[in-house]
Amino acid sequence: MATKTVYLRSCGAETIAYEDQVTAGLWHIPPKATEVKPPSFTDKQICQFIDDNWVVSDIPEPEPEPEKPEPTYVDKRLNEYPSVQELVVALYDTDDKSAIEAKRAEVKKKYPKPS
Repeated sequence: MATKTVYLRSCGAETIAYEDQVTAGLWHIPPKATEVKPPSFTDKQICQFIDDNWVVSDIPEPEPEPEKPEPTYVDKRLNEYPSVQELVVALYDTDDKSAIEAKRAEVKKKYPKPS
């Protein structure tokens, strides 16, 4: 069975077309493929078959990630406050309740509310 190289319209990659077994010269070209060879392009470019022509364009550079804002005093406090598990234990144990209150006071002192 005869074959020939054809090209995917979406990216210019090579694929194979097969000649019909009954009718010579009739080729079964895969969908979304063309016999028109694409121009050369680099790995920083894309090549697409648009309106019966190959169009080569540069791949856009990704946008830089936005800078993360400085954490506020609320964010800092939340990271250091007692955990939910510690609070649940403190509900049943007065010694733990005092420790929880002391820990919260330390965190508030460490990260005071801005005026």
